[in-house]
Amino acid sequence: MLGCGAGVAAALVGRSVGWIPKSDIWWTIGVALVPYAAIAVVVIVINAIRSPVNLEKERDLAHAGEISAARGAVQRLEAENKTFKRALTKHPEDAYKEEEVRGWLAQFTADETEVIRWLLHHGEADDYDFRALGMSVGIRGAALNKAIQMGLVKTFPRGTGTAHKITEGYRNALREVLYPRADIATTSIVGGLIGE
Repeated sequence: MLGCGAGVAAALVGRSVGWIPKSDIWWTIGVALVPYAAIAVVVIVINAIRSPVNLEKERDLAHAGEISAARGAVQRLEAENKTFKRALTKHPEDAYKEEEVRGWLAQFTADETEVIRWLLHHGEADDYDFRALGMSVGIRGAALNKAIQMGLVKTFPRGTGTAHKITEGYRNALREVLYPRADIATTSIVGGLIGE
C-alpha cells in the first residue's frame, strides 16, 4: 500500500512539477510502478538469501522424523524378536519330556511307532477304531502295552471296551519328537511328512 501511494504521489508530483511530460501517460504509470519493482527486487533478494536456510531446516526436520520413525521400527522389531526367541526357547521340563519320549520311541519298532503316531492324530480311540489303522492286533497290542507301561498312553473305560489316548503331559513332547519344528511346514495332519 505504501509503495502504491508513494508511486502515485511521485507520478502526480512529477507531472505537476514538470519532471514528467503531461501528455505522456506511460511515463506516469512507469513512475508509479517503480516502487513496486523495487519492493519485488528486495523481496526476491531476501527470499533468495533465506531459502537455503529454510530448506536446510525443513530437510533437517524431515531427516529427524525419518530417524525417529526408524528408531521406533527398530525397537518394535527388537521387541518382536525377543518375543519370538522366548517362544522358541523350550522350558527345561519340556526338553526333559522330549528326551524321555525319544528314549521310549527308540524301543519301538517302526510299525509300533506308527500306532502311536496314529493315536496322536486321532486324539483317542477304542479297540474298534484301531481297525482302521490296518495293523495286526499283535503289533497294535505290543505298541499300546509298551506305551502304557512307560506312561505315554492312558487307558480308560468306554462303553463295554477300553479306549486309549496319549497322556496329556506328553502330547506336545510326542508331537515335537515325531514332527520337529523344522519339519512342521511340510507335515500333513493325516500322518507323516507330505510326499511320504
